[in-house]
Amino acid sequence: MQRVIDGTSDYVVFTSANGITFTLDKLSDVEKENFITALKKSKVIAIGPNTEKELVKIGIENSFLPADYSSEGIVEALCPEVKGKTVDLARSAFGAKVLVEGLEKCGATVYETHVYTSASLKVQPRKSS
Repeated sequence: MQRVIDGTSDYVVFTSANGITFTLDKLSDVEKENFITALKKSKVIAIGPNTEKELVKIGIENSFLPADYSSEGIVEALCPEVKGKTVDLARSAFGAKVLVEGLEKCGATVYETHVYTSASLKVQPRKSS
């Protein structure tokens, strides 16, 4: 968050709508306002249309969507322009390594922030009485 607010992040990548929600939930009202203001001045990448819709809800209307809505699609779209740039990723703790590794191979400095953890739910059958 601080790199985004300070303007040292060249790109901010959200790989899910949850990444946006969980990031904002961790911030105070003042931090949230500062973060959103800084995002409006940044190159924001949304992995797909649902993530883009969540960004629009918070006032970010200048996000970029890759042609292929995937980590690979983000790497392909950004690779030609990220050499020497700083990229911040806000995503699940179980995000695909291809995104970080791909952007680093393209010459970017990548900071990955795990803002939430995905978990599978086990449904137990109800015992009848």
